Amino acid sequence: MYKTSISQVPIESVQMEGVSKTNIQWLLNKPRTPNFAMRRYQMEKGGTIPLHSHSWEHEMYVLSGTGLALEDGKEPLPVKVGDVLYIEPYELHGWEQTGDEVFTFLCVIPHPKE
Repeated sequence: MYKTSISQVPIESVQMEGVSKTNIQWLLNKPRTPNFAMRRYQMEKGGTIPLHSHSWEHEMYVLSGTGLALEDGKEPLPVKVGDVLYIEPYELHGWEQTGDEVFTFLCVIPHPKE
């Protein structure tokens, strides 16, 4: 068994074109976890992650604040504390923070096959 505290995990700025006011913490990752990574995102007021896609699925859980889940060609989907989302591989998706509180969510992804 492995245990740590979120306060012990470094907070990094998300480095992706078009991303603003968004930080990430890699809570669990290789080599500790062989199959999945768990990440915590925090989006400040006005934060965005533009539409993008990956070859892997995402499982999301909203911890605080409110936001919009963006999908290509569809109306933005409002999300709030307690909402759970599944994003299929190659599905275009993005995020926008709304409201006054920091928008925080967990995101679990599989490690790429080697």
